[in-house]
Amino acid sequence: MTKRWPIDWLPALFICFLLVACSNQPTGTGSTAQDELIKQLGTVEKVSVLSTDGTELPLELRDFSHEIAERAAPLQRAATPLAPDQVKFTLIVHRADLAPLVIEVGSKVSQVGEVAYAGEGAEALYQWTREKIGQSLFHHEGVYAIQLTAADQGRTYTLSQEESSFVWKSLQAATYQHKLEQLSYPLYPAYQLELDLGERVLDVAVLTPGLLSVRFGDEVLHYRVTGELFSKLTEWLPPHDQAEGDPFNTLFKATKVQITGADKSGHAQTWVIGESIEGQGRAHQLVRLLKQATPLKQPPALPEKPLFTLAFQLPGGEQRIDLYEKWFIYNGRIYEQAAISDYIQRLIALPAAPGPNNQQPKNQP
Repeated sequence: MTKRWPIDWLPALFICFLLVACSNQPTGTGSTAQDELIKQLGTVEKVSVLSTDGTELPLELRDFSHEIAERAAPLQRAATPLAPDQVKFTLIVHRADLAPLVIEVGSKVSQVGEVAYAGEGAEALYQWTREKIGQSLFHHEGVYAIQLTAADQGRTYTLSQEESSFVWKSLQAATYQHKLEQLSYPLYPAYQLELDLGERVLDVAVLTPGLLSVRFGDEVLHYRVTGELFSKLTEWLPPHDQAEGDPFNTLFKATKVQITGADKSGHAQTWVIGESIEGQGRAHQLVRLLKQATPLKQPPALPEKPLFTLAFQLPGGEQRIDLYEKWFIYNGRIYEQAAISDYIQRLIALPAAPGPNNQQPKNQP
């Protein structure tokens, strides 16, 4: 379970970063540290955060001067600097009469200038930054335009001003989720919202009627909403029966999927997905991967037994798919899909949802 830090402790950590960055000593102790801390508090005017793709977001920071002098952050200097590909966020601290202070934040290490810091304090700074982003992402005066997309159907709809206002108010009332219990994928038809905020664009994926995900650079943030938003989306862009011609479209109608194969010990085992809302999303993601497969004109020589057999329970009966390492047989044809067996393995394992240290795949809709 991910350790969470009391919110009144985290601002102290932030100020400690300011302190060590602006002091001649690696860390401050005793009354000298407190004096330096008090001196630095009056210089901070505002703080913003940059994502890995350059999106800047002002953070909603309350007055964090209360009891900061009595707090201490368990920080230590890191042996090596923070690598560029390990940077999750960049904090920009705007100070009066001084140049902005830049803090690069990683999940385990953070860096101020030439000095990198590790320890529990650095990890807590990353978690705190994620939470502040989650709480600030929809704090904006309004939205210029919103486009709704049903990705599984390739259909779009531009919301009216009144409809956009409803969506924006729903997002502002959403509750940021620190961590989910299970990995979630979008239910069919994979609704997506593109929000034009003027200085930036937000892409929101509707995973379930009550769960949204928003990508901020390389990070994925999750929010709980009421089912009223999903109901409105189905009114504005109703899910239609899949167009004829794609042999996989009917699989979206499956009530559940039974997976038969061998476990790690080689024993026959059966797993079932699709019996919950989250399970339906995983089943729909499986169909999306199947749809990306390439039919083969010259079938390869396949092993005698498949790795897995998928049984889609449809209103009209059962549809079976034999799956091999990177091929599968569906309706008498052989298809190639290199990622399919890995996805099945992840489904069987039922991995935990992405949190501060467990990120969602970047190719998720």
